[in-house]
Amino acid sequence: MRSDPDFAEPIVDKPLAPSSGTTLAWTWLGVALVNMLVPGGLGLLLTFNAGLVGMALGIAAVLGLGWYAAHIVPQVVRTVVHGGWIVAVVQFFPLLQIAAGSVGVEIVKALGLAEDSNPTIGTVSGGFLATIITAALLIALAWMLGLVGRAVAFLVRRVGGWGASEPIPKEA
Repeated sequence: MRSDPDFAEPIVDKPLAPSSGTTLAWTWLGVALVNMLVPGGLGLLLTFNAGLVGMALGIAAVLGLGWYAAHIVPQVVRTVVHGGWIVAVVQFFPLLQIAAGSVGVEIVKALGLAEDSNPTIGTVSGGFLATIITAALLIALAWMLGLVGRAVAFLVRRVGGWGASEPIPKEA
């Protein structure tokens, strides 16, 4: 313990708030689950038997890695979460989700883990890989959209708003 001669009490390091990473992890979980509505529904149409097990394992892996990342690299997860809300809204016109899922299925087909004539996935490894690929593509998109959003927010704060002549003071 350190002490300061100007004060009677010893100086102690303030511990980090334990809830900060946990709150972000719960936010990540919410955004991820909302973003699984369309891709998960389409995935259920394309998988059967063991493929469903692989899909469930892939979902668990994505959710678990995001939860872990929220505690290790919170800035990255925060960026993904911000962009993830945009990706979630886009599900009303799900071209991006369909494209990401198609890429995942095509890669799994190319590896011989899905039937060629009928793109259904019946293996654990096929379901897992298709889920991971689809999620990775959508997470990358969310991250890019989050970066754009953060850049715009930074520029607005730096310039002081759209067309403002003086920057907004930091106290505001």
